[in-house]
Amino acid sequence: MVQEKCQSCHRPGDIAPFSLLTYEDAKTWAQDIQRVVESRRMPPWKPADAHDRFASFRGLTEDQRRTILDWVDAGAPEGDPADLPEPLPEQGRWLLGDPDLVL
Repeated sequence: MVQEKCQSCHRPGDIAPFSLLTYEDAKTWAQDIQRVVESRRMPPWKPADAHDRFASFRGLTEDQRRTILDWVDAGAPEGDPADLPEPLPEQGRWLLGDPDLVL
């Protein structure tokens, strides 16, 4: 879930102020993660879901929110490393490929 919802921004050199690529990263920031998940500030998702959900919805479901909040409440325990997904490939500087022109 962290890989899918957080790591595209929370990685070294990207827009987020800290990395969430490792368990140690997430544990260090667990209290802050709890605060922003409770307030629904993260992951950022501006469209209102009052009518229908967007196909590219990037927010957290209620189950995902509860999983994160329960994890922090339990002391941010480390899961089984065997359950970890493969790391995301290194991102280049530009997510959509090199631009034609940078001003």
